[in-house]
Amino acid sequence: MMCLFPHVNPAEMYVWLGIYNGVVDKYGTHAGSVLAVCTFILALCTSSFVGIVVEKMTLFLGKRQGIDWDEMEARKAE
Repeated sequence: MMCLFPHVNPAEMYVWLGIYNGVVDKYGTHAGSVLAVCTFILALCTSSFVGIVVEKMTLFLGKRQGIDWDEMEARKAE
């Protein structure tokens, strides 16, 4: 959550505002908007990667313990 919305954690927001101000002072306001878009894209990719890894780990560990995911999904549908 915090990688997409830094304002969730005030300390992280403080750091990002400092970085943003430094970039804007050195390169101008256009660079600040580019930084914002790049940060959003990076956070989206990172969050997606973490989600995929967690899903694969869950499937691997479930298979190792003999959990049948199809049967569990069928029970949910009932």
